[in-house]
Amino acid sequence: MEDFWYKVEVLGGVRYLYVANKFDFYSDKLDPLSAKDNLWDGFGGIRLTGYLNDSISATVRADVGGGSSDLVWNVAALVDWQYKHWGSVYAGYRVMDYKVSDEELGLNLQAKGPVVGLAFNW
Repeated sequence: MEDFWYKVEVLGGVRYLYVANKFDFYSDKLDPLSAKDNLWDGFGGIRLTGYLNDSISATVRADVGGGSSDLVWNVAALVDWQYKHWGSVYAGYRVMDYKVSDEELGLNLQAKGPVVGLAFNW
């Protein structure tokens, strides 16, 4: 294997999110408020993976889309260690952001934080 090589992948797909919110009040005079929806969004993006050696790689992924949402975007950066031909462990950071201006739902959600996982290859 060369000292360093990389691959670029074009991404496309559909993302699904079920959202259900309920707000209860500490008063008998007010009824609870609730909203729920199924969000289906198409997206497109790119993934760049750099291979440092036969077992360690770093990946950066970004995508953007919309549909039920006004805008949804996702960015992730991961480092992967393939310890066997059939499995690897990875860690990184991810940010996903939803904007929905629907009058009933009115969602502005951002989830971000560390990512840790196992991958099985076949």
